[in-house]
Amino acid sequence: MINILAVGAVTAGIVAIIAYVPQVTHLIKVKDSKGISVLAWIVWFLCNFMLLIYAISIKDIPYIIVQTLSCFANLSIIMLSIKYKNNREHETKY
Repeated sequence: MINILAVGAVTAGIVAIIAYVPQVTHLIKVKDSKGISVLAWIVWFLCNFMLLIYAISIKDIPYIIVQTLSCFANLSIIMLSIKYKNNREHETKY
């Protein structure tokens, strides 16, 4: 029998990963990280990384995949936010 909680957890993880796409796309398109808290994204990365370690310890392959992708998404947002910090080249000058 399929464990409904496991399916729900993996589904939630996949939805969370998909939710990162607009943020990454926005950062790449606008090239400005104004209003993005790098500290918050670092904390979320650390939480996902700890969950990845747990997933590895229990040898749960779907959960390992989801947490690995989440970590990469978090790192992408962190790195893009740092790269585009204080970038105002697209800002209108008065």
